[in-house]
Amino acid sequence: SLRVWTLFGCIASAFALVTLAVIGFLHPANLLKPVVFALGLANGAYAVAAIGSMMGLVGRGRESREGTRMGLWGAAQAIAFGIGGIAATGAVDLARAATGSLPAAYGSVFVAEAALFVVATAFAVRLSREDTQSSVEVDIQGVSATYMTEAGRG
Repeated sequence: SLRVWTLFGCIASAFALVTLAVIGFLHPANLLKPVVFALGLANGAYAVAAIGSMMGLVGRGRESREGTRMGLWGAAQAIAFGIGGIAATGAVDLARAATGSLPAAYGSVFVAEAALFVVATAFAVRLSREDTQSSVEVDIQGVSATYMTEAGRG
């Protein structure tokens, strides 16, 4: 399901970012490529699941506005990506100026990004629970309405 892929992508991205921060200090050159590959794979899983979820959500609400909603979500994602890139670059520069260490600068930014992926995971779990509760309530209401109609009360 998209929820599972979203959660997997977030957690795996966080793990890969922390691993990348650690290997920056240890310098094992043989681990850099596999960790960057794992990060790309995890980010890809997350991105595809997020886009799939977005496509499912745009159909909610008033009809004939799906295109507008998808456009707004896409624009919001692009803006967030741009702001994130600029903020991360600035954070690396500030951390390097403060510590004088390039591995510490990148490592601190990677750990901060990992923390944001953990926060995103928490949001995804919360939204998943709320969506499940909404579905259960609708099903319960549907059963109640069906029962009352069949009993001659509706």
